[in-house]
Amino acid sequence: MKKPNPETGEPYKRGEVLPTGRIFWSYQAGASATTRDRDGYFYISSVDPDEFKERQRKERKKEGGRDRGKEREERLSRKFPKRMNPDNGEPFKITDGPNDEGLYFLAYNIRYQSKIHPGFCNETWTTLEKVNHEKRRRSQNSSQKYHDGKKLVEEGVLFLRTDPSTGKPFEFGVRRDDGLTFKNYDYRNSNDDGEIREVWIAESAFHKLCINRANTRIKRKCKADGIPYNLDTDYLQSIFPQDGKCPVFGSDLLWGNQESDQDASPSLDRFDPKGGYVKGNVTWISNRANILKRDATVDEIGALHAWMKPFPSKSQS
Repeated sequence: MKKPNPETGEPYKRGEVLPTGRIFWSYQAGASATTRDRDGYFYISSVDPDEFKERQRKERKKEGGRDRGKEREERLSRKFPKRMNPDNGEPFKITDGPNDEGLYFLAYNIRYQSKIHPGFCNETWTTLEKVNHEKRRRSQNSSQKYHDGKKLVEEGVLFLRTDPSTGKPFEFGVRRDDGLTFKNYDYRNSNDDGEIREVWIAESAFHKLCINRANTRIKRKCKADGIPYNLDTDYLQSIFPQDGKCPVFGSDLLWGNQESDQDASPSLDRFDPKGGYVKGNVTWISNRANILKRDATVDEIGALHAWMKPFPSKSQS
């Protein structure tokens, strides 16, 4: 649903001034819940006056004085399929290559048909140096917008919606009533009320994200300590308990936020503590089980059990 301009009662048009003083550019329309604010309105993409003039200048230059509206409509109605990478059957990713000409993949353009591969969309292949330059440029632009947004929040120009249950900003892993999980605040985007966009994702996506983060931490640790490592996110997903329970205690494995019970959090353990983080030597158990096990051997755990068994448990004392 598009939020209307309070002065006209109609959806905003490009170039109209928002209550914040910024210039309306477009609605971030889409089916995903992450494109809407808490009132159900599409997030608004806006720019400052100087950037709006620059974007208009670029558009005029690109169109070369032709009928921009009609040509844009025709172009947007076209959508050619992407050619898959024959090595893995998936879409090409930036830096894939080299191809037969020694060039590397940069991007797809689905609005135009490829002359080399008829029936598929156009592809941009270039030198590795230019691909890396484009990656750095994209990273810098995204990073600058992020830091600018964060600074505006600190200055009170923009703001974060807070968690009603705590009165504080939402934390990673907070679950909503509709089943979505909080990922982060997107400081690069805000709505016309000055509220920073929130990113909420499905439970399956959150699960994969947590596994990927765990894999990144382990990989970094292994590299620093010289520990053998050959894991990947897909493998770690494949060995995660299908019932979502700790194989030691039978309790639920729960990815959570900082206020959650960390004992229930999934933890990657090695069967052989002296072995590396390699396929076949790792399994998921609860953080509590991993803390108790640490680097103990089966004999040591057995000896500890035999020593503790005669003692009354806390529930008995």
